[in-house]
Amino acid sequence: MNRYMNDIIDVLKVDFDINISIFDESFLTRIINMRISDTKSKNIKEYKKLIKENIQEAIVLKRLLNITYTRFFRDSLIFAQLQKIVLPSIITSINQQRELRIWSAGSSGGQEAYSLAILISEFEEELGIKIPYRIIATDISETKLKKGRSGIFRKNEVIDLKLKYIEKYFTSRGSEYIISEKLKKNISFSYFDLTDDKNIKPPESIYGDFDLVLCSNLLFYYNPEVQKKIIVKSELSLGPNGYFITSEAEKVLVKDFTKLKQINPTSSIFKLNNQGAIL
Repeated sequence: MNRYMNDIIDVLKVDFDINISIFDESFLTRIINMRISDTKSKNIKEYKKLIKENIQEAIVLKRLLNITYTRFFRDSLIFAQLQKIVLPSIITSINQQRELRIWSAGSSGGQEAYSLAILISEFEEELGIKIPYRIIATDISETKLKKGRSGIFRKNEVIDLKLKYIEKYFTSRGSEYIISEKLKKNISFSYFDLTDDKNIKPPESIYGDFDLVLCSNLLFYYNPEVQKKIIVKSELSLGPNGYFITSEAEKVLVKDFTKLKQINPTSSIFKLNNQGAIL
């Protein structure tokens, strides 16, 4: 990392209390180069001067670094394994004796959380039982959290969903699709910073003990130290026999954690390392 990049990190930390050193260096470089171009700065030295003199540019940079993108059932392979292996295993072990607890970390606009709720609702219908569950969806973007709470999505955001899911779980209103209250009532959206050392788990969860923690397409934005911190937090938030899910590209980052074992050699789904069989 060159001197001016380090200077930008220092300026943001000292002048604006914004810590961007947590991010992966290549990701950080790409975003800053984009802002150099967008602001028509001649070079990184000139951009450093701009950011020191203009708090709005600091805010823009911070927002770009924290942008998350998702969609319903984003990773079809992971959701297939959730549907066929993980959720049936959890539901069977709980046997309606307690609430199923799920944490969607870095939830963005709630598409991941609502996708999970759809799968659970489908299981309820298939098995003819009521499955009590709570999904805690967290993010650091109040804009994204507000969207998740609203449960309102544009047509292009639901276009990849199966038609039967749209018909069963959404109400159309013009160009908007509104998620059903049946699903919304089981999901809460709250602010939580995975990089903050103060809390291991979302305060709203009280004691953690999640059956399932999803942290997908998020780890690779951060440097190795922060990646480890996030994985450890997720691991400590799991209850007995809990599952941790990350993306295909990020599973290599989790393999060294001895308490988390892949459910199969190629999977990006991990389970707490209990004695005996993984499933």
